[in-house]
Parts: sequence; C-alpha cells; structure tokens
Amino acid sequence: MHTEPGTTIRRARLADVTVWVETLIEATIATYDFGPEFASLRRSETAEQLAEATAALADPRYALWLAEDAEGPLGVAETGPGPQGWEIELGFPAPRVEHQLIKLYLLPRAQGRGLGQAMLQRALGTDRAYLWVFASNRRAVEFYQRHGFVDEGIDADSGPTWANMAMRRLIRTD
Repeated sequence: MHTEPGTTIRRARLADVTVWVETLIEATIATYDFGPEFASLRRSETAEQLAEATAALADPRYALWLAEDAEGPLGVAETGPGPQGWEIELGFPAPRVEHQLIKLYLLPRAQGRGLGQAMLQRALGTDRAYLWVFASNRRAVEFYQRHGFVDEGIDADSGPTWANMAMRRLIRTD
C-alpha cells in the first residue's frame, strides 16, 4: 500500500462531517460527469447526506474515512453492515457476507496515485465484503477485481436520479 508523503487516511470524526460530505458530493459529480442537472441534484442532497453521515458516525457498526493532504481533502470511504434498506426493499438476495463497502470516492487530483488502493486497504483490510458498482464504470470494476472482488451476477437499476445506470454487486469472500 503506497500513499504519497504528506497524505493521511484517518477515521472521520463529527467535526469532519461537512468536509466529508462536500468531498463525497464533489467527487461523485467529477466521477460521473453527467452534466449540470446531475451536479445540481447531488448538491441539493447535502442536508440529507449530512444527516446520513452524522448518523453513521454515531453508529459503531459504520466507519467513515477521510483522505487528505496539505491542500485539503482527497477522498472519502464508508463501510458498514449490509444489506442496506434499499437492497431489502427491492428484494435482492442477501449477500453471502455482511460487511459492505458503501462508498469510496476520490477527487480528480487524487486519482491515479495509489490512494484508492490505500483507502480500500484502510477501510476493509482483507475482510470479506461486498459492494455495488456501476457496471459502466470499467475503471472501478477492474480496480475492485484486482483487489479480490468478483461479480456475484446480481444487477440492479440505479433509478432515475442516477440516470438509470446498471449496477452490479461484487463480493470478496477470501
């Protein structure tokens, strides 16, 4: 696991919640680049995201991670128990493992530097876990496959606020 000198990855604290959410939103917008409507929609979710992150920080089953350097935040990650409420509501089969990588996003200036691998390692170690990824995000799919995740053969539609993109569930059992 390599991170550049001066880069830290640490558990987020309540005092970090605003920076964590702002970084999540901006990294999400940059990752998917669906245009101004998508960006506006993601930014309009700030209050909801703040409430969710605050609740997660108060729940010992969840961990929120923040990567930063001297210039500021670089990325965020979240782990916790699965399945999430939306998975249950939509009737997906229970995953074979209960730990989930819920979020892992990097700002563009942090990509391609090994930080994603370092954050994944810090957030999950070698634990068994599962995640959802947009099937069209080849870079992310290949990244997770390099780190032991395999396609579980379970797909979902992300819904209209996420452009109805196909999502795929990946799992790491070893």
